[in-house]
Amino acid sequence: MFRSAAPSRQGPFHRQVHLTPMQTPASIARHPIHPMLVPIPIGLWIFSFVCDLVYRFGGAAEPWTTIALYSMVGGIIGACSRRFPG
Repeated sequence: MFRSAAPSRQGPFHRQVHLTPMQTPASIARHPIHPMLVPIPIGLWIFSFVCDLVYRFGGAAEPWTTIALYSMVGGIIGACSRRFPG
C-alpha cells in the first residue's frame, strides 16, 4: 500500500523512513486505471477456453472456433494495452 520514500539502512546512521501513498499518473477520479483493466484479458482468455470446450464436446464448429479466436486476440490486445497506464 505504501512505498518507502527513502531506503532504510541498518546501523547507527539510518534515516527516518517517510511513507507516501503509491500514486500513478493514469487515474480516473484518483482511482488507478491499471487494476480496472486487469480482469478484462483474464476474462477473455477464460471465455476463449470455454468456447474451445464447447466446440470439442459437441457445439457447431464454425461459430465457436471463431468466437474463441476473437476472444483470444482480444485478451492479448487487452494484456498488451494495460501495461501503458500502470
